[in-house]
Amino acid sequence: REERRRRSLGGDDELMARARALSAAHLDGLAEPASVLAWHFKHGRDRVKAMQYLFTAGDEASVRMESTQLMHEGLQLLEGLVNLPGQSDLLDTRRRQLAWVSYMIHPFICVETNEKLIRSLQQRQLPLTDTIEFESILISSYTMIGRNGEALQRARELLRQLSPDTVPFALILFGRLNALLTRGEFRQLITEMETAATILKPHLETLPRQLIWAYAFCCFIREDAIAWLGEPVGRDHFAEVPRAIGEGHDFLDLIFWSYYPEVVRNSLTGGYLEIKAVSDEIFSLIKKMGRPIQHENRFQICLAYAAIEHGELEEGAHYADKVVALGARMQNKHQQASGFILQGMIHEQRNHLDDAIFAFGEAVRLSRESETDQLLPAMYRLAGVHLRRQQLEEAEALLDEAYELATGLRLENPYHQIQILRLQARLEMACNGEPDQIEAKLKRARNLALETQNPFQLGLTAQTLAKFYADQARLDVAQQELDAARQAYAQIRYRKAERALQELKAWIRQQQSQLAQQSVSVQLPLLQDETKRMVRPDTALELGYRIVEMLQHLNLNLGESLPAVSSGDLRELSERLQKVERVNQFSQLIMQSLDLQLVLHNIMDYVVDIAKADRGLLMLRDEQGGLSIQVVRTRENEALPQAQLLKFSKTFTQKVIESGRSLWVADAQADSELAQQASIMAMDLRTIICVPLRRDMEVIGLIYLDRQAINDTFSQQDLDLVESMATFATISLVNAKLHAQIQERNAHLQMLNDLSRAISTTLVFSELLNKVLGFCLKLTQAEIGYIFISRDINTEPAGFEQLECQASQDSQGRPLEAVQVSQSVIRKVLSEKQALCVVDMAEEEALAAQKSVMALDLRSVMCVPIFGRSEQVLGLIHVSSQAVSYTFTERDLSLMESIIRQVGLDIENRHLMELRKKQELFDQELALARNIQTSMLPDYSPDIPSLDITGFSQQAAAVGGDYYDYFKISDFEFGLAIGDVNGHGISAGLLMSMAKSCLFVQGKIDPSVGAVMSALNGMIFGGTKERLFMTFIYSIFDLQNQTMTLSSAGHHLPYHYSARDGALKPVQVKPTYPLGVRDKARFTEVTIELHPDDVLVYYTDGIIEAHSPEGEEFGFERMEDLIVRNCQHSAAEIQQALLQAYTEFVGGAEPEDDMTLVVVKAREVKKESVPERQKLKTGFLTLINR
Repeated sequence: REERRRRSLGGDDELMARARALSAAHLDGLAEPASVLAWHFKHGRDRVKAMQYLFTAGDEASVRMESTQLMHEGLQLLEGLVNLPGQSDLLDTRRRQLAWVSYMIHPFICVETNEKLIRSLQQRQLPLTDTIEFESILISSYTMIGRNGEALQRARELLRQLSPDTVPFALILFGRLNALLTRGEFRQLITEMETAATILKPHLETLPRQLIWAYAFCCFIREDAIAWLGEPVGRDHFAEVPRAIGEGHDFLDLIFWSYYPEVVRNSLTGGYLEIKAVSDEIFSLIKKMGRPIQHENRFQICLAYAAIEHGELEEGAHYADKVVALGARMQNKHQQASGFILQGMIHEQRNHLDDAIFAFGEAVRLSRESETDQLLPAMYRLAGVHLRRQQLEEAEALLDEAYELATGLRLENPYHQIQILRLQARLEMACNGEPDQIEAKLKRARNLALETQNPFQLGLTAQTLAKFYADQARLDVAQQELDAARQAYAQIRYRKAERALQELKAWIRQQQSQLAQQSVSVQLPLLQDETKRMVRPDTALELGYRIVEMLQHLNLNLGESLPAVSSGDLRELSERLQKVERVNQFSQLIMQSLDLQLVLHNIMDYVVDIAKADRGLLMLRDEQGGLSIQVVRTRENEALPQAQLLKFSKTFTQKVIESGRSLWVADAQADSELAQQASIMAMDLRTIICVPLRRDMEVIGLIYLDRQAINDTFSQQDLDLVESMATFATISLVNAKLHAQIQERNAHLQMLNDLSRAISTTLVFSELLNKVLGFCLKLTQAEIGYIFISRDINTEPAGFEQLECQASQDSQGRPLEAVQVSQSVIRKVLSEKQALCVVDMAEEEALAAQKSVMALDLRSVMCVPIFGRSEQVLGLIHVSSQAVSYTFTERDLSLMESIIRQVGLDIENRHLMELRKKQELFDQELALARNIQTSMLPDYSPDIPSLDITGFSQQAAAVGGDYYDYFKISDFEFGLAIGDVNGHGISAGLLMSMAKSCLFVQGKIDPSVGAVMSALNGMIFGGTKERLFMTFIYSIFDLQNQTMTLSSAGHHLPYHYSARDGALKPVQVKPTYPLGVRDKARFTEVTIELHPDDVLVYYTDGIIEAHSPEGEEFGFERMEDLIVRNCQHSAAEIQQALLQAYTEFVGGAEPEDDMTLVVVKAREVKKESVPERQKLKTGFLTLINR
C-alpha cells in the first residue's frame, strides 16, 4: 500500500511523508489516514487521487455508516470525472459494493446507488439474474423512504419473470419484506420468509457473504412478524439463525436484530421493564454501527410505546418526538403515522383529548394515504377517545371498520382484535346493549389474550369484565375477574391500574354490603300459658325485646300463634332462653372493658361455656391480612397444643375467611371432604362451628369451636347463638382496638416530645443521628438500623453509591460493624421519593431475588427518605428485621415518617453549618491553589532579539483551565504553548498542571511538534477517569531560519498578520480533535516564514465569546480589526489595545470564561549579531527558572 501510494502521489515528497507518518501512527487500519489524504487532494483540486483515497477510506472503515458516506463521496467524484480509463467498470464495481454497504444503513444513498447500477447493467444487456440481488435491496429500500407502492409493483413484475424455488425468486421475496411489514400483512410475510429461507439455506456454502446475510435477515423478519401479531417468539430454529450468523460472520447488525423480536413482543405485552433491562446493550450496538437510521428508529418506537403504556410519559414523549421528526425528514408517511400514534397516546393519558383526536386523526390520514399497518391502531385508538367523549356514532364507525380489517385475510392480527373487541364491548355498555353480546366479546378478547400469552391485554380485559359483571350485579364473578386482572398485572409489575382496581374493588364491596343489608322480617309465635309461668313477665319482656332487637338471625319462627308443644320442647326452649340470658350477660360484660386482652379472654370464656364446646379459639387478622391466634380455650380450661389448631385452621378456617360466611359441620368424620384431613383424624373431631367476626363486609377474625362427642353434635341453634355472640364480640373488639390505638398514639406523641427535647439539647451531629435512629428502632421494634446522608447535600442522591452511612446500631444500641442493607430498596425509595415498607421480602418478586436480600436473609424492611426544606432528599433511614414473629406495619411507617419530618430540617441546618466550616477551609485552600497556579504561568517576557513576546492570562474562577508557556528548546529554537481545558475550576486547573508537567518531561525527551502533541494527548486520554479534554497549540520558532512550525488540537488557530502584504488570516493548518478526545489521534503541522514586523496573536475563546451587557458577542471580526489597526505597535501595546477593547466591551463585568492572550511580533536583527545575540538565555519552562 505504501508503494501504491508513493506512485499515485507522483513524487510529492510532503504528502508522501505525511502518508507514511499517518500510516505508521495508525495501528488499527488506514481509514483515517486515507480520509486525511483525500481531504488534501480534494482541496488541492486533484479529484482522481481524492476519489482513490475516499474508496480506500471506505474500504477500511470499521463502521458501515462511515463507510457508506466515504464511498458515496468517492462515487460522486468518480461520476464527475471525464474520460478516465476504465471508468464505467469502476463505477459498476464500486456501486455493487456500496449497494450492500448502505442497505438498512442509509436508504436514500442505497436507492440512488442501486437505481444507477441497475440502469448501467441493463444498458450493458446483462441478464436479469445478474441484477436480481440489487433489485431486491432496491425494492426493500423504496419502502424505507416511503415509496411502498413502487416497491410492491416492482416486486410483482419481477416475480412473474422468475421460477419459484430458485435463489433469484427468494431474493425478491426478501426484497419485498419491508413492504409487507409496513402494510401489516404479517401472515403472508411469515409464509414468504419461511419460503425464502428454505430456498437459500441449501446454498449457504456457495452464496456470497451478502446473501448469507440476506438468509439470516429472512429468519429474523419471520420472528419479527410473529412478534407484531402479539404471539410468542423463539419457538423454533429460525429464531437462532440471526445471532449465530451475526457472530460467526461478524455481522453486527444481525446481532442487533436478534434482540428485536423479543423487544417487539415485550412492547405489546407490557414488558417495559424487560426492554429497559437490555436498552443499554442495544443502544451500545447502535452506536457501534454508527447509529443507522432504521435500527435506532425501530428500537425507539418500541421503547416509546412500552414506556407510554407503563405510564412513563416523559420518556415516551422524548422518543415519540424523535420518531415524528425522523418521519418528516425522510418524508415517510408510515414513520410519521407511528409518531402521531405515540403522541396521541400521551395526550390521551394526560386527558388532552382534543390533542389526542388530532394526533390519531393525522395517523389515520397518513396511513390511508400510504396503505400502512398503522391504520388499525390509529383507528381504534381514535375510537377510544371518541368513546371517552361520548361520541358514540363516530366510535362505532371506526371500530366496525377496524374490526373488519383486523379479522380479514390480509391484515388478520389477534393483538389488534383484542383491543377492538374490548372497545366494542365498552361501546355497547355505553349504549346499554345486550349483556350476552357484551360478555361474548369480552370473553373472546380474554381468550385471545390467553392464547397469545399477553398478560397486559389479559389484565385490561379482565378489568373491563369485572366492571361489566359489577354493573350486572354479578358480584362474585366480578370479584374473580378483578383478582384475575391483579394477577395479570403482577406478572409485568404494572402499577398504573392500581388506583382503578382499588376503586372498582370498593364499589363491588359496597354493592355486596347493600345486598347483605336487605333483611327478611321474621314473625315470632305467641307463647302459651305454661311457658309464661316458667319465666317472670318482666324478664320475659326484657328478653323478648333483646331477641327482637339484637338476635334477628335467631332461628325462631315468630308468628301469631304456636301449636301445642310437649314438655320436652318446653325444656329445650327453656334452655335456649337461658342461653339467651347468658348472651345478654355476655354482651353487658364485654362492653364494660376496653382492655383488648381482657376482652379477648372474656369472649372465649363465655362462648366456649355457652356453646358447650370441647375447645375453641379466637383468631384476628393482622394489618397484613394474615390470621393469628389470640386466645385458646377448652371446656376444662386445659392447655391445648396450639400447633394442632394452627394446622387445622389452615384447612378449615380458610373457607370461612374467604367466603365471609359461617361454617357448621354436624359430623366431620362423615364429611367426605373433611374426613381425610390429617387434623380431623388426629384430634378425633366430630362436630365443628366456625363463625366470622365481621365489621360491615370486612372479616376481621373468626371464632372456632369443636366437640368430640359422637352423640352431642352442634345444631343450627348453636350456630345461631354463636353468630349472635360474634356480633357483640365484634363491636367490643373494635372498641377495644380503637382504645388501644389511642393509647399507642399517646405513647408515640410522648416519644416525639422526648425526641424534640433531644434535638434541642444535642449539639454534636453524629450524636443526634444516633438518638434519632434509637427512637426509630424502639418505635418499630426493628433489629438493626442505619441513617444514610447524601455525600453532596446540594444534590439529591440517585443511588446507593451517593449515600454515606453516618449512624448505625442494633436494637440494644450497639454500633454495627458492617452495612447490611437492601440496595434495591434504597434505589427504589430514592427514585420514587416515597417511603417503603416491605412486610415480607419473600413475597416481593422484584426484591426477593436481589443478592443483598438473599445474603442478609431480610424478612421485613422499612426505608424512609429524609427531606429538607424544598422537599429535596437529604438521605434516608433504613431499618430491617429477620424475625418471622414480628413484621412492620403501615402504622410503624407512618410514625417513622413523623419522626423523620421533625428531624429533617434540623439535619439540614446542622449539615449546612458543617458545610460552611468546610467551605471556609476550602476557600483558604483554593486561594493557595490559585497562587500556585498563577506561579506556574510565565511572569516575564522572553529576551529574544528577533521576537517581541508578551502574554496575559485571567481566570474566571479561583482556579482556571487556561494555560500558556514559553521555553527554550535549544540555542536557536524557542517553544510556545497555549491551551484551554474544557470548563474551569479545580478539575480544569489540575489538568492544566498535568499538561505542564507532561510538557516539561516530553521536552527533555523529544521536543518536536508531533512528539509533544502525541505525548500530551496520550497523557490526558489515559490519565484521567473523567472525560476531560484540552484544546492546545504548540509552536516551535526556528530563530536561525526565521520560521514557525505549529500544530493545533482543536484550538482556535492564531492570527498571522503579514507586514509584507498587509494581510491578516489564521495560520492554515488542519485542526484535529482536542487532546484527550481520541486515543492515538494524528496531528498535522504547518511551517510558515516570519518577516520583520509580522504579528502572531494566540488567544483562547474567553475573549471572542465574551458578551456585552446587551448580549452582543465580542467576535472574531472585532478582534481582527483591532489587530490590523494596532499592528505597527509593539507586542505589549497590541496586547494592551485588545485587553482595553475587551474591558470596554463587557462594561466592567466579571469574565464569563478564562481568558488568555499571547502576542508575538517579529523584529529585524542585524546579520552579524545573530550567532551571539540569538542564543536564548531563558531555561526550559518557567518551572526551571524557579
